[in-house]
Amino acid sequence: MSKITAEEFDKKFDNGEDVTEFLDLESVKSFKESHLHMMKNYVKIDEDLLQFFPDEKAINDALRSVAEKMKEKKSA
Repeated sequence: MSKITAEEFDKKFDNGEDVTEFLDLESVKSFKESHLHMMKNYVKIDEDLLQFFPDEKAINDALRSVAEKMKEKKSA
């Protein structure tokens, strides 16, 4: 891997030049690897449910309501 300054790299990149010789591709992590900590609680909501649960708060509120009903049922 060759070394250049960030300014030189940016200029080459902006000019459309091949900059791969300046990249340490052995150390690059995939998007999934670098964002895995953010994805551990990721749940995909089906398209038909998004009208009812458009955001994180709506989903959490609904799940808390279900959890409360489950607790009530369990203690009855």
